[in-house]
Amino acid sequence: MSGAPRSQQSHSSHNSQAFRLLACGVALLLVTGCDFNGLLDKWGKAYGERLLDRLAPNAGLNQPPADDDDNNDNDNDNDSSPPEAQSEIIDGGRPGIDGVAVVREADGTLVFAAAKEGRLTLYFPTGGGAPAQEIAETAQAPALAADSHGHLHVAYVDNADPNALRIAYGNNAAGAWAFVDVGATSAGQPRVSLAVDATENAHVTFPGADSRLVYATNQTGAWTTEPVDAAGPAAPISAIGLTAAGAPVAAYVRNNALYYAAKTSDGWAVQSVASPAALGSPRALALASAGAAITYYDAQAPGLRLAAQAGGTWQIIDVDDGAGVGGAASLALDDRGSFHIAYRDAAAQALKHATNAGGTWAATVAASGADVGAQTDIAAAGGATNICFYGTPGLGWAQRANAGWTLDLLDSGGVVGLYASLALDAEGAPHIAYFDLTNKRLKYAEQLGAEWVIEVVDETGDTGYWPSLAVDAGGFAYIAYHDQAVGSLRFASNVLGGWVTITVDAGPDVGLHPSLALDAAGRACIVYYDAGAQELKYATDAGGVWSTERLPDAGDIGYYTSIAVDAGGTVRAAYADLTHDALKFAEGGFGGWQFTTVDASGGSGSYNSLAVGADGGVRIAYVAAQAGELRFASRPAAGGPWTTETIAGPGPFTYPSLALDDAETAQLAYFDAGAARAMYVWGGPGAWNQAVIDNGPDAGGRTSLALDAAGWVHVAYAGAASLRHAWFPQRPAAR
Repeated sequence: MSGAPRSQQSHSSHNSQAFRLLACGVALLLVTGCDFNGLLDKWGKAYGERLLDRLAPNAGLNQPPADDDDNNDNDNDNDSSPPEAQSEIIDGGRPGIDGVAVVREADGTLVFAAAKEGRLTLYFPTGGGAPAQEIAETAQAPALAADSHGHLHVAYVDNADPNALRIAYGNNAAGAWAFVDVGATSAGQPRVSLAVDATENAHVTFPGADSRLVYATNQTGAWTTEPVDAAGPAAPISAIGLTAAGAPVAAYVRNNALYYAAKTSDGWAVQSVASPAALGSPRALALASAGAAITYYDAQAPGLRLAAQAGGTWQIIDVDDGAGVGGAASLALDDRGSFHIAYRDAAAQALKHATNAGGTWAATVAASGADVGAQTDIAAAGGATNICFYGTPGLGWAQRANAGWTLDLLDSGGVVGLYASLALDAEGAPHIAYFDLTNKRLKYAEQLGAEWVIEVVDETGDTGYWPSLAVDAGGFAYIAYHDQAVGSLRFASNVLGGWVTITVDAGPDVGLHPSLALDAAGRACIVYYDAGAQELKYATDAGGVWSTERLPDAGDIGYYTSIAVDAGGTVRAAYADLTHDALKFAEGGFGGWQFTTVDASGGSGSYNSLAVGADGGVRIAYVAAQAGELRFASRPAAGGPWTTETIAGPGPFTYPSLALDDAETAQLAYFDAGAARAMYVWGGPGAWNQAVIDNGPDAGGRTSLALDAAGWVHVAYAGAASLRHAWFPQRPAAR
């Protein structure tokens, strides 16, 4: 991607669009009685700020490496090896769903850890947010510790092979993060617990490959492992601690009974503590001056319990009672030796905090909401209590220094990224419109410099389905999308700085699968499906106001639309004919259309993507659903019959996205639904090549591909619950 400073663009193409949108906004404000002057001032300020962003240097964007023809797939040369895609999660991903961690360093700095869709991320909260650092992939359920020298240590479950899980450990003692393999762990949802001694050696416990509890350490330099309790399989969660002398101790559950083990010169001394019991966090153990303490959930007499050593025996303390009260419990000691427990109250849908700092046990609600507190970790020191937790909003942070709790969202969660639509601006920066399924709203992400800026475009009702995005020469966005709540076609633009949304076609059941393009003058052209009338429709604001018409083709037509508009204003559209299970093609403009059948075999016409070459030739990537094939159709600029061929099969495949490079070579991405992975294809008739972009989990969904001027491919797509962006050199390389 080009790293040159953004130069000021000619705004003539979008000025007319701005005035059209402004007129719509004025009409809307007059009807609703809003403060027009105040809102206009806000729009004007936002418009100016966005223009300044456009003119700012773009040095943070990804730069293409030098072309060295080294047969290496990481650079922009013309070797024949497949590209190695770099990818990132932009939004969502349910960070912390499989475990969270927080640690307070010696200087008081807080660091949080969570994995989202396999990417282990550290968060460093500041007054202005929580900068994040991704340190490992194929990770889940992290544990985090800090040593006295300011170095961080992590352990996690490595799920690179889901059928052979491993435990990995890493630290940043040398500056950069370095990781090693510790050993095999059990199937299912194993957890690892981590502690670091005064000489920066790591100690961990986890269920081994046979599910029996294992202790491992690098105290002698190399990692060594040994069984803690060979009597039988342990539950997935254990907790480790170190005595003042540095000796490891562990808490764990076997056969629904809680055990405590201490390492001695003769091996591990095991004590039975309580039954029944369930540990909820690898941070369920703390070492007080009187001895060890373990927090757990008692399912028989439901509630949160604390088992504490006193005079060589274990005392059981009822902390909080009730069914579902005490799940995911984590334990910490503060500077004065008081206990602090973070836990979930499932009945109240709340994250709670209990402490005996006042002399008796008292519990308060720190946060509430669906799944809030499903995972917890806690740190208590310096007069403050800090809880890291997972809930439906995402990765949360609850902090209490005085009387009340303060809540922050470290990283957003939810299921987002569906129906991603990608466009590049004149400088090659990616813009993505996408659907937020959790909140039923339309969102937009734009890369400014090295950062992604995320905005909510429309959150009225149930809206934002199948967005189609275009970006003009000034870097301003235009989005067509479906409003499910009222069944309408909607249109949004930020050409005025802030987002303005309008209804183009009120339905009642229109706007499904819209496809948008801008003509040479920057005017919007949209094709879309009217489900009520079972017909293809076209809308444009080329005349200054929005006009719509139905395309007079026979049958149930218009599903899976794709549009392109050439420099002369001719509109071309690919779409499905559901009556005849065929791929159809229309070209023309308002009031005059011609129709042809491209492919009527194998259930063609699903998930169409159309591109027009510089010579006027038309290409379409599409799916023949009944045949289970990804296909490619082409027609020369002079017209004539369509040529079709199969790119891949058998499927199932969905959502191909097609673009043509300067040499008219086809570049496309698609979702291989059978293998749950995003794929990249390049080539042309008779000579197709494929490579994996992202192999999961569940990476793909709707893919959207664009090519920048520096020879890089950009793809937006969904992960299991996230919006993702991948970039890699195109093949064959652009010269």
